Parts: sequence; C-alpha cells; structure tokens
Amino acid sequence: RHDHPMRVAFPRSNATFVTGRTALRVGDSSVYCVPHGASAGLKNNRKALAALAAADILVTHAPPRGLLDTTYQGLHAGSKPLRDAAAVACGENAPKLWVCGHIHEAAGGARVALGGPTPTFLVNAGAANPGRAKRLDRGVVGVGVAAPGGGAGGA
Repeated sequence: RHDHPMRVAFPRSNATFVTGRTALRVGDSSVYCVPHGASAGLKNNRKALAALAAADILVTHAPPRGLLDTTYQGLHAGSKPLRDAAAVACGENAPKLWVCGHIHEAAGGARVALGGPTPTFLVNAGAANPGRAKRLDRGVVGVGVAAPGGGAGGA
C-alpha cells in the first residue's frame, strides 16, 4: 500500500487512485481525498486544513467519529482526527457532500451539521459484509446531487 505513487491515472475510466491526502477538481467541484491512514495530524496541518475548508466534496476512507460509524458491538469506530479536523477547518464552509466507507454495518446517509448555514450530506457507502468484507451483502448507496446551473449530476 505504501509503495504506490501518490497519484495513478486510469485513462480508460478517467479515475484517479490516491494514496495520500489529495485535492482534485472534478468538473466545477473541489474534492478533497483523505485515504486510509492519512488522517493523523490533519488538524495541525495548515495546508491540509485549507484544502478541506475549500472542498465542496470530501472523500475519506473512514467516517468521522460519532457519525455513521456504529459497529455491531455498539461502538463508534470512526476517525476522531477527521472529526476534529472538520470542526477546525469547516467553520462557515462545510463541504456539501462527505463520502466515506470502512464501517460497513453503518452504511447509509444523513444530513449533519459541521458548520455554516447548510448541513453536509454524509454518505457511508460501505456495502460489504461484516467481518473480513469478502462479499457485497448490501445494495448500492446512490446519491443524486444538483449540478451547477440547475442540471442533474451525480456523485
């Protein structure tokens, strides 16, 4: 996992594989990605906080602690560093959409208050079975979002 380049392009799908905190542009949207293991020290990194604050869409491996992160044992297993960084960075500029996974048993969506006048739509898209996640047990988690200019878009 740690020996991959920071960004790998997939020309057929135009997807980008990221292994470190990365800011991207997707159409007119600013996307900030925080992959697995990259949230430590986030709230003390000014450059990362600025990118998080500017993001329209946040994509993280884990959910924030306390939000869509409850395990079958009733424990909150989300990322405290992500939750803390969001609290510090967002202020009046919370992302419109936050997509995560990791805690498969907490898959779903919720509107959450991270800061600013508009809530963030948080989606835990984890669809694998509990345990070692060897198969997909749940259906697709789909989200429709309005594109700039009033057209239909997707995320």
